Amino acid sequence: MYQNDWILRQIEMLGAAFARIVKALREGRTEEALDLTDEAMAETLGIDPALAETLDAPSLTMLVTMGSDGARRAFLAGELLTARTLALTAAGRREDAAREGERARALLLAARPDAEEGASERIGELLGWLDES
Repeated sequence: MYQNDWILRQIEMLGAAFARIVKALREGRTEEALDLTDEAMAETLGIDPALAETLDAPSLTMLVTMGSDGARRAFLAGELLTARTLALTAAGRREDAAREGERARALLLAARPDAEEGASERIGELLGWLDES
């Protein structure tokens, strides 16, 4: 019961964070959107954004997927990094966006085999966005 409550709280927190990130992107505040993705990474996944920034795609995927809820964490982190990729693209930071896109893609692909139907559809949508950016 406690674990289910914790997971629901994490999802609610991430949903609120995404609303703020999307609003910042729509209003052209890309740096704020990037800051919000860092905050969400720390708050919802307990991962230091400065540490995450230093890791390549395979290393970040390994860090995020450790533990029994690894697939869920990979999905959430992949969604955050997709938002970050879109913000970097909007800011004209193409090289940074390509790197974040690679990391987001690795996380989403790691989450896909264990994803439930709705999450699997969302992963497909996110991968499509990454292909377009």
